[in-house]
Amino acid sequence: MYGRLAIHRGPAFRASRGTALVAIGVLHAGLLALALHQRVLRAEAPPAMVSISLLTPERAATPRVPSTPTPRFEMPTDVLLPPPEVAWDDSEAAPPTAITASYETATPQIAPQPIAVETSAPVQISEARYLRAPVLRYPPAALAARREGSVGLRVLVAEDGHVIEVIVERSSGFAPFDEAACSAIRAALFKPYTVNGQPRTVLVRIPIDFTLKRRG
Repeated sequence: MYGRLAIHRGPAFRASRGTALVAIGVLHAGLLALALHQRVLRAEAPPAMVSISLLTPERAATPRVPSTPTPRFEMPTDVLLPPPEVAWDDSEAAPPTAITASYETATPQIAPQPIAVETSAPVQISEARYLRAPVLRYPPAALAARREGSVGLRVLVAEDGHVIEVIVERSSGFAPFDEAACSAIRAALFKPYTVNGQPRTVLVRIPIDFTLKRRG
């Protein structure tokens, strides 16, 4: 039979056991302190910064106002009017006693002159009769220069007696004489010419003389 082994623990064993217990306690205390320190650090850590960007609404585009075109004003151009026709009255231009126009010789003289015309042309007449005779005015320039002259006219007369056209067929060589003769004939009114009771357009030549009376 085996006998029991008796283990005797002396003072040294008890001392080492106490040291181990103290070391374990110190280790636990250190771990606890470390855990508390980390918790404090987490509690004191500053909160993370959050960046917030505000979205500003886009500004609506300003509508473009159409520009009003500047009106353009056209300046009226000057209209040149023809100079008025001046009738020369020999009674005013001539001196009272020095020069006297001969109205007898200045009256249009009708000289029948045949005109060769076609069948369809206006009728040629040898004598012209007036309902309103032409009135001649001696040109003042001719009176002042004591000039005389003769104008040959070709006149186309309408069916109602009004003058259609006056053509200077033979000029006097002095423009005031030609103008005075044409103006007088244009203002005249002829007696309508008829053929078998029907009025016809006629063509006639009319000589007009401008002469001065001679004092005796």
